Amino acid sequence: MQESPARERVGVDKPMALRRMDPGDMNEALKRIAKKAAYFSGVLPIQHALEHRDTLTAVMFHRVLDRDDPRWNDANPRDTVSTEFFADCLRFFHRHYDVVALEDVIRSTKGGARLPSRGLLITFDDGWSDNLRYAAPVLRAQGLPAVVFVTVDAVASRDAEWWQERVYAAYRTGAMTPERHAALDAAATAAVRPGAWVQRPDEPSVLSLIARLGTLDAARRAPLIADLPPREQGTRMMLTPAELAALRQAGVELGVHGFSHAPLTMLADPGDDLALAREGLRSMAGGISSLDALAYPHGRYDAGVQAAAERVGFTAIFTSDEHINRLKPGGVANARSIGRIVIDQQLLSDERGRLRSEEMATWLFRRPLQ
Repeated sequence: MQESPARERVGVDKPMALRRMDPGDMNEALKRIAKKAAYFSGVLPIQHALEHRDTLTAVMFHRVLDRDDPRWNDANPRDTVSTEFFADCLRFFHRHYDVVALEDVIRSTKGGARLPSRGLLITFDDGWSDNLRYAAPVLRAQGLPAVVFVTVDAVASRDAEWWQERVYAAYRTGAMTPERHAALDAAATAAVRPGAWVQRPDEPSVLSLIARLGTLDAARRAPLIADLPPREQGTRMMLTPAELAALRQAGVELGVHGFSHAPLTMLADPGDDLALAREGLRSMAGGISSLDALAYPHGRYDAGVQAAAERVGFTAIFTSDEHINRLKPGGVANARSIGRIVIDQQLLSDERGRLRSEEMATWLFRRPLQ
C-alpha cells in the first residue's frame, strides 16, 4: 500500500533517536556519521597516507590509570586516560603510522638515519608514577617506544603529592570557593613580575593561577595552599629518582620538562631553570650521557626562551603547538619547534570510554603541517 504524504512528513521511517533530537544534536549526529563514513570507507586513511608521506606526528599524554585504581576518580580528567583507551590508541598508531623512538628523532637532527614516512612519536609530560606502573606495560605489550619529559623538581621532591594537583582538584571539585580563588589569585599575581603571564582566551583561570604559583619556591608557595584539601593521600603521584632507571629499562626514554614546571616565559632567566633541569635529570637517571630533548612546560615559549634552550644544549625542542611536523632530508624541518597534539579521552572516546577511531583520525590527520 502506498505511504500517505502525511505519514512521510512525520518521518515514520526515521530512527527514533533522530526524530527526538533538537537541531544541534541532529547536526552533531550527522557530523559523526560523516566522520565514520570517511574513516571506515578508507577515504580518510588514504588521504592521510598520501598527504603525510614526509611528516612526523608527535602525540602528548600525561597520565595513564586503570579504572579500578582508586586514583582514577581523583585524577584530572583532561590529563588522564584509562589503560584500555591507551591500548586502543597504540593500536591506532600502529595501524596508521611508523612509531619511532626519541633517539631516532635526535639522530635524524644530527644527520643520522632518515625518519620513516608518517612517523609518530609518543610522549608523556611531567613524570607521573603511573607512567611506569600502567603505561610502560601497555607499551611493552605492543612493542612500542615512548618518551617521558620529566619535571625534575617534582620527581626529586620527597612529597607524595605534587602541589599543583591540589590546586587543580580544589578548583575542579568546588573546594576552592570564588572568594578563596580570588585571594589566592591576588597573592600569586603579587609574587610575579608584571606582565610575565598573558592568559590565552581558551585557557581556564586555574591554569593561569598554577602557572604563577609555579614561579614561587616551595617555602613561599606552601602557606598559600595549605588549607586546600590534599589529594590521593598515601600514594606518591610522581616517579621517584630510582624509578627513572626502571622506566628506561622498560624501554621508555627520558627528556627534560623544566626544573620547576613554571612557564619559562615567566622566569627572569629561563636558561638557569633549563640548565638545572638538565643536570638534575642526568644526576637522577644515571647512565644518560646526553640530554638533548626538551618539552616546554605549559607549552609556553618565545624567542628568548628558544635561544636559552639552544644555549643550554637542546637540539630537539618540543612545543604544545598542535601541528604535524614536516620532514626534510636531515630530519624534522624545524627541530627547534616540534609540534605535539594532545590526546584527550573525553573528546575521543565513546560512552564506554573506548577510542572512537574515526574521531582520532579526524583529530590527527587534519592538523596543519608546519
